[in-house]
Amino acid sequence: MKRIFTIITLLAMIILAGCTDLDDINRQLDEQEKELATVRALLNAMTNKVSVVSYKELPDGSGYELTMSDGTKITLKHGAKGNQGERGAKGRQGEDGQDASADLTITETDDVVIIVYNGVTYTIAKESSSPVIDTGNLIGMWYWVKSEKSDGSGGWEINPGTNEHGYWCYFRDASTVFYSIMPTKYQYTLAEDHLSIGTTWDYTIVSLDDHNLVLENKNGYFRTHYTRGEIPPAIDPAKLIGQWAFEKTRVPDKAGGWKDDASIDLSPFRLNFHDATRGKNHRGEFTYTLDWNYLHVDYGDDVFTSYRVVEATESELVLEFVSAIDGTLLRAHCTHPLPNPLSHVAEYNVNPAGNGFVTSLTACNASGYFTFDDAVDKFGDITLDGKRYHLPSKEEWQGIVPGNNNHVNFSNTRAYNGINETVTVQGESITMKSDFRTGVKGVSYGLRYKGTKLLSAWRYEYIRDGNDTHLKITSRGLQGQTNVTVGDIAQADFWSANAENDVIRYFPASGFFSGSYRFVGSDGYFWSSSGTQDNMSDHMYFSKNYAGLSGNNRSFGFSVRLFTSGDQVESVK
Repeated sequence: MKRIFTIITLLAMIILAGCTDLDDINRQLDEQEKELATVRALLNAMTNKVSVVSYKELPDGSGYELTMSDGTKITLKHGAKGNQGERGAKGRQGEDGQDASADLTITETDDVVIIVYNGVTYTIAKESSSPVIDTGNLIGMWYWVKSEKSDGSGGWEINPGTNEHGYWCYFRDASTVFYSIMPTKYQYTLAEDHLSIGTTWDYTIVSLDDHNLVLENKNGYFRTHYTRGEIPPAIDPAKLIGQWAFEKTRVPDKAGGWKDDASIDLSPFRLNFHDATRGKNHRGEFTYTLDWNYLHVDYGDDVFTSYRVVEATESELVLEFVSAIDGTLLRAHCTHPLPNPLSHVAEYNVNPAGNGFVTSLTACNASGYFTFDDAVDKFGDITLDGKRYHLPSKEEWQGIVPGNNNHVNFSNTRAYNGINETVTVQGESITMKSDFRTGVKGVSYGLRYKGTKLLSAWRYEYIRDGNDTHLKITSRGLQGQTNVTVGDIAQADFWSANAENDVIRYFPASGFFSGSYRFVGSDGYFWSSSGTQDNMSDHMYFSKNYAGLSGNNRSFGFSVRLFTSGDQVESVK
């Protein structure tokens, strides 16, 4: 409109004056065209989000030249001062002509360039110069400090709803990163300040120095602050081998530490690493790889689970993973779940009614007496005090007392090495070798379950004490202690120290009933669920001389000692 008005004005001057300098008219038209082009360029920059890369003053000081992000340049000029007025008839100087507009200013903030041109303000974004990030400075372990979200007005505020407490990322080299989201190992790329992790996560590195890292998500809505920390050492793969049970779960305490969370119960789950590549848990068989402390468990058919192994020792395994429910980082603390075989034996004999246990560990006259058929019928599968039990098989008893009474002998001093045994523990058949030392000051010792994860020391004592005469069996797990010998465990000093995890069971010398009570206070007889002949069945027995397994008449009334029933998922071999 301004241009049309100018043209009409100029035409009017021609008509009224009848004589005008056409060159001057063309010059003014050209200037108006340039001014319109400049305005269009400024409006285009605002509309199409073209940013200002840089600007500089013209050499003659008449304005500025802007370099734009699309490669174009915009020239802005100050208004020119008007020509001198014509001299009057008497030589009086004419009045000065009106100045052209000198309304051009340029200011800037961190994010924009503000241009005031001919009374109109144009606000145009500044082109940010993307820093080139040194990959070498990125390499290392980074721990989460805080998360922020955009406040909607160009600033940032703490994101109170974050669940990233405890998160971390470990850039191992120029292309590999371990990320606590899963946790998983990814390949990453870095172009200037653009960080791409795998095919899912894209970030802008807002800042990076020796101590701090700030990542902004690709949408510009969230920022995560990390601080550099110590790189955890790589896990020794040998420490994984064995069976583990989940003991407790911990969650971040939002103060830089971890706290127990009893609401997350992982106790039903077990984990067993057979060797360096294979394992089994409650879900089935799997293969696995361990890289640094990143554990990848693969069940096949594109089903897998990932963990970070925080700690792996002889007695504890700590796995870190992200909850599939709410994304919270969790730590599962595991211990070796394989209980000592002796721990599967009930602590007390069954009472005379067959509906519970006696209350004395050693009283010889308190237990019930049952024929073989009654014992099998009543105790094949029974729940007492809320716990499942069963009458043990011959092979289960052999897991506690060797079948050959030469190997548990209180009178004769003998050494037996490399004895082959086949026993059953919690439903699993185990073939093993054992070493025995008998008659050592009236006590027998066994180094049993050699070659299995149930390696353990056993001590058998016949204790004569009137109506409390009994067989005392003590067992101590030795998993991982491959240097212990049967000679070591046959020493009193071995049993007087480190006894806190010993398992002890007492078996009263209750004798048996066959028309009358026999050998009460001297011998003990305990049914198994195994029968050898039509009228004979297997049982565990002991006397002042030895202990072992044998067969006897089914009609005799023997004591019953139950074994716990469980679901043995993992191999103990």
